[in-house]
Amino acid sequence: MSEKVLYSKGGGSLASLMLFLIGVGVLLFACSKFSAQELASIPDFGLLAWLSLFWLIAFFTLTYLHYKSVYLIVSTYVLGLTVFHLGIIFNSIVTGQPVYWDPKVAPWMDRAGWLVLAALSSIGVGVALSTWFVKKKYISKDLAIARSQEALSFGYWSSLGLLLASAIFFLLAIQSYGNLLDYQRFEIFRSSADSRGFGAFMMIFPGAVLLFFLTATKPTQRRLAWALVFFSLLLFLFSGYRSAAMFPMLAGVVLWVKKGNKLPFYVAVVLAIVAIFAVSFFGYLRLMGSYGDIDKDALIQSYEQSSLGDVATLGQTVGIVGHTLRFVPHEEPYRLGRSYYNAVVDSVPNIGFQISSKRSRKQFKEDMQSDPNVVVDMAPSDWMTYKILRDQYDLGQGVGFSTVAEPYLNFGLAGVVVFFVSIGALLGLFDHKTLILHPKLLLFMGAMYWPLIRTVRNDFSNFIKPFTFMLVILLLWWIFSKLVLGKRLPRKMGRLR
Repeated sequence: MSEKVLYSKGGGSLASLMLFLIGVGVLLFACSKFSAQELASIPDFGLLAWLSLFWLIAFFTLTYLHYKSVYLIVSTYVLGLTVFHLGIIFNSIVTGQPVYWDPKVAPWMDRAGWLVLAALSSIGVGVALSTWFVKKKYISKDLAIARSQEALSFGYWSSLGLLLASAIFFLLAIQSYGNLLDYQRFEIFRSSADSRGFGAFMMIFPGAVLLFFLTATKPTQRRLAWALVFFSLLLFLFSGYRSAAMFPMLAGVVLWVKKGNKLPFYVAVVLAIVAIFAVSFFGYLRLMGSYGDIDKDALIQSYEQSSLGDVATLGQTVGIVGHTLRFVPHEEPYRLGRSYYNAVVDSVPNIGFQISSKRSRKQFKEDMQSDPNVVVDMAPSDWMTYKILRDQYDLGQGVGFSTVAEPYLNFGLAGVVVFFVSIGALLGLFDHKTLILHPKLLLFMGAMYWPLIRTVRNDFSNFIKPFTFMLVILLLWWIFSKLVLGKRLPRKMGRLR
């Protein structure tokens, strides 16, 4: 009898059943607190913090028992969501230092916290449900070897197309801006230069590097992959775009292990500590002036100001949730899916000779003078900046948004529950697959997953637009490869032979 290899893990377990029951229990309690919570000028996060900690311990323990691994795709999303929404609350409980919120939003912060916990517990419910919709499947070792080679070949060639497109967009950015080192981070998109080249480069390059790193097989390819990884990290960290470095790195660690490599847990912990310090260090560094002004003194000053405790400040995204609750539906209506629809429409690449101003900030501001209702069509991040920091809106800067606030903005509490149960089920489904045996999944996770993690502190367009851009580029790349180079996509890639 030929040796068998696990193709996909499936079936429920005691751990997944417990995850479902705990998830449902915490979800119902969080929803009841959200609905019944009275507004208070000084929010009390004590019960919320301890219940959130209980849920996180239960989630990571039970998913480990079910999947037999701490390196899970869904864990990266939960970690990002937790850090950016609850970090400042946990820090307040541990240190005893109160959080001082804007008096306008402070009464809504209790509800915001419970809405975040409802989102987290919904993810757990979705992950648990996914275990009963996947069947355990084995394939022969020979077929597994063929499938893994097929997946690596497909992913590697696709990464070359994305890297080539990144290089072209980077050259377009230089043509538009000149020397990028002469700009501060916030000046790049605020200038009158055509930002499409730089924007497209930012969307594509991190995923292209990660996919290349995951699928490189030859020694020369691996050395080049490591060089690209370090170049990408330094480029985005020193330029102040920390999310373009940190989120792909977070995804990369998990995908590296899920591909079949080993990484001791203590190494992952060390990497996490280094990443947390890097967030603080480069956060200060990007305030030192233009990129070309960064020198030894700036590096020393940033190092002296940096602290691991600064990661708690990332948790202020929960304030965005609070502001959303303050405005909707009391002052403005639910969007009923408009933000997601507009995200899809706006994701269509603009290949014209001029930047379209139809949905620009300037155009919205002009339109609102005659019709205030156009506010419902603004991108959520622009809308929030316009509502709470009008001067930043006018300067082209922003406050980001929240992956918890957006489904609420569209459909209320029910939207949050449905959205995050779906996210949990989808990522839980992916975690059941043996990554290296699924070519399309390897491509998606390597190139296109990191923008989804980034949406924890942004609106959904931050995933849809890079996803669409990369799909278009890959389609053109494979058409070019077939017609000009005679290279074909691996056959029967979507099913087992």
